[in-house]
Amino acid sequence: MMIFLRVGKRILLMLMIMLCTTYAGHAQDYYIFNEMVGEYDIHAKVGPEEYLNYRRLKSPVRWNVDPIALQPGNKISTDAKADSICAHYLRDDISPHPYVKGAVFMGEDFDWLHNPRKPTDPAFTDEWTWIVVGRMKFLEHLVQAYQHTNNEKYGKKALWFLQNFLEQHPLQSDYSESDSSTKLWRTLEVAIRVTSIMNTYFALRDAPFFTASDQMIVSTLAYQHAHRLKGMLLSRPDRTGNHVTTESYALYVVGALFPEFKDAENWRKIAVERYIREIDRVVPPDGLQAELSPSYHYGVVASYHNLYDIATLNNFPLPEGFIEKLQLMYRAPVLIMDQTGDFVRTNDSNPRNIRALSKKGLSLGYDPLLAWAASNGKEGRAPATSTVLPYAGFYAMRSGWKKEDQFLFFRGGPQGIGHAEQDMLQVVMKAYGKSLLFDPGKYNYDQSEWRRFAINTPSHNTIIVDGKWQYRKKQIPKTYLPVDNTWVTTPLFDYVSATYDSGYVTNEYDPSKQYRPERWMDDRDTSVRHTRHVLYLKPFYALILDQLDGTGYHTYDAHFHLNANSATIDTVANAVYSKSEDDAQIALFALETENLTTELIQGQKDPMLGWMPSEHRPIPTARYRKQQETPAIFATILYPFLENKEYPNINAVDINLAQTGTVWAKNIRTSKEDLSVLVSKTGKSQLFSFRKQLIGKVICDAEGVVFRQKIGLVDEATYIGGWQLSFYKSKKVAFKVSKATDIVFSHQRGVLLMLNSGEDLVEVDLTKPFKKRVILQPKQWLQLTKHQTINIDSPLY
Repeated sequence: MMIFLRVGKRILLMLMIMLCTTYAGHAQDYYIFNEMVGEYDIHAKVGPEEYLNYRRLKSPVRWNVDPIALQPGNKISTDAKADSICAHYLRDDISPHPYVKGAVFMGEDFDWLHNPRKPTDPAFTDEWTWIVVGRMKFLEHLVQAYQHTNNEKYGKKALWFLQNFLEQHPLQSDYSESDSSTKLWRTLEVAIRVTSIMNTYFALRDAPFFTASDQMIVSTLAYQHAHRLKGMLLSRPDRTGNHVTTESYALYVVGALFPEFKDAENWRKIAVERYIREIDRVVPPDGLQAELSPSYHYGVVASYHNLYDIATLNNFPLPEGFIEKLQLMYRAPVLIMDQTGDFVRTNDSNPRNIRALSKKGLSLGYDPLLAWAASNGKEGRAPATSTVLPYAGFYAMRSGWKKEDQFLFFRGGPQGIGHAEQDMLQVVMKAYGKSLLFDPGKYNYDQSEWRRFAINTPSHNTIIVDGKWQYRKKQIPKTYLPVDNTWVTTPLFDYVSATYDSGYVTNEYDPSKQYRPERWMDDRDTSVRHTRHVLYLKPFYALILDQLDGTGYHTYDAHFHLNANSATIDTVANAVYSKSEDDAQIALFALETENLTTELIQGQKDPMLGWMPSEHRPIPTARYRKQQETPAIFATILYPFLENKEYPNINAVDINLAQTGTVWAKNIRTSKEDLSVLVSKTGKSQLFSFRKQLIGKVICDAEGVVFRQKIGLVDEATYIGGWQLSFYKSKKVAFKVSKATDIVFSHQRGVLLMLNSGEDLVEVDLTKPFKKRVILQPKQWLQLTKHQTINIDSPLY
């Protein structure tokens, strides 16, 4: 039978006055033990000692940290890092790029608000107080040191920190986000600190030096943290993003681990309701959390998964569909990872290992995609070679899944609702296990010009206009819709196009602002629209075609950031070649040279260009510039190669077409093949009429078409692919399609190979090389002769 536990108010009030600073005069409302607790399965009136015994021996709650059980007689030793913490020295060993290097002395009495950088320092940031100090991760090292050394001083010091914090910085009723004295109670830090406190508590709870007073301190801190989190979640229902999920999880933790608190059940209810609202609000159907930051996505996933773990441990029910949505979130990053299990560091991302995290996702239940990722391809079911997240507008194009294969990333969708960068239409390229064209990734959240540069257009592989940058304001959509981009993936090529039309704005450095140290001027220019076509010609190279349409005379700068020590320009070949210490290199070939100037900029400070910002490392940045009336066009081949095996070169000439201005068309010869590429600039299908060597006159209706023939092989077939193709006619092959689709085909010695790469079944009427009507199922190759139709596996190009 559950009965109400009553404890003498006078005794506990005196105890709490000794231990804790009261909550703005409301001690009797909040911190009197009798007021905090509700019901226990204890049949007696108990005091603090009895409560500690209850927590140790009878409490049903479970946590993922077990009490430390030291072996008697073990030798006592020391731990240098723990000794440093005991002496009040802290290090930023949490951030990938530390906010402050080396150990920082926090004062004899430990000043929780001490920041070693002055506010006038460009590298100053409150993140030191928030991350290094306020989250209390250093407590866990003290606990680990106690366990490893058998030295009680480390465990006792961890408890000292909790008491000192409660005495020096209790929760204030008049808390304000802008109040510098309460930075330690920013709700994200409150939420993350809950885990640090619970890990410390459950590890040390059974230690001989852990007292009833320590239990009261932990209980009071738990109550304060839950009170703060509940207040934020209820008062700001409009908030969304990774902060909210982390806060909801922490509130649930306190409600689950202290079920004797009167408000515990209500805390759990508030947390779960907000969780479900958040997951419905910011996780579109493709599974990538709407901040569109892969590493922050995993932070949100961790909050959801941790909620699942603690609810399961303590036998609390979870809403229907919770696990399925969480599995979807684990699946999304697999579709945009490279061959090593990494992802592009877009939108303030830090490195995370997708393969290792996929293994954790399998703890929710078997999923063939996660099994494939976690086992490095030994189990499960592989995704397609090239993949897309259609709501995020993230495109991952690959030549295969081996480590040395090529990886091309294109961003052609929304900005994201949180950690957003101004980098639409950027490309990133990797090959041979190395990043060749990179995204700068996360830079410390300080007020430096490095931070401003890292999050904006000039540091990304896209275009700026008249020195102005892309500028899209963050907004949370009411409804998530897939992007309206053309996306085609075939064994012969991948193609995607997207348009940025939100205008270009002058950005000025403002050192008074942390996180975004910038000021956007009121001079938005929407007279230019940038459309980028990306054609990945598997498995060798990619064509980046940039259209700048609109009105007026402008200066256009296309940037490509090379992960190399240096680079060279070949003016004869219109090429840029990287020069890295290893053999993995990239060459850039400019195919539209009219009005074009090519420069290599490295380590330039005003304006900043030619840097890997997180490392403050000068890198060569290729800047292609055109100054002219609109329209303008850039065409660039991205060609990865191994320097000890190849030195690429490319020649390109125009294809003569009846159309003028609406089609980009080139014959391109490389050391590997002869290419012909035709792309509609309008984004709509057109009737193309031209002559192709060895094929003769070609007439086709399509949005784009590619011809490829390998060099050096006798009687090598030409492979032809078109997207949104409905009609094709040449001397040897002619057909019509019932519905425009994406088709790859090849004809040789009376045998016609055809693939429907579209999503829908289509009917094809052949008139050459023979008359025949066939049904093309999606993703199925057919081998056709006059008398036979055979399903076959994909022939290798």
